[in-house]
Amino acid sequence: ELLDAVIRLQHSGRVEAAAVVYKTLCDRNPRNEGIRSGILNLIQARLLQEPGTAFFERLLAEEYPGLGRAIVQTAGLRLAAILDEDGKYERSLAILERLGREGPLNKALLLRHVQALSKMGRHQEALSELEASPLLAASADFTAPMVELYLGLGREQDAVALLERDI
Repeated sequence: ELLDAVIRLQHSGRVEAAAVVYKTLCDRNPRNEGIRSGILNLIQARLLQEPGTAFFERLLAEEYPGLGRAIVQTAGLRLAAILDEDGKYERSLAILERLGREGPLNKALLLRHVQALSKMGRHQEALSELEASPLLAASADFTAPMVELYLGLGREQDAVALLERDI
């Protein structure tokens, strides 16, 4: 079966070839759980070079009907994280903005977006984004990023107040 062959390709380190085959498989049957799992595993491969990341960017842009929003968002988050690690913040932000904030992973998408903005030195934008989502920002997951942003903007009193709130 083709799915078994692509998994073998992936395990042998031929990540780019696997990305090409997954694209074909996804065109044929985006609802197949094996294909979905393979796509998510492939995006974790740090061996992924430019053609592979370009495939995932196309995958995210097209949002294959039937692949499912959660799968597309998960793959997008993983790709954004890889791009962040490589210092490609603009591309990471473009992917995150394409994914939007709606759907099952809105909290994770917001956090990754805020982190990318912060890494680019766009602290005020990052803080504004958090403050525009008070229910999400009130989550304990956002305490550390918000404290860092406040400190980066010289708002030490706000950072202290936030930390005291969460004690």
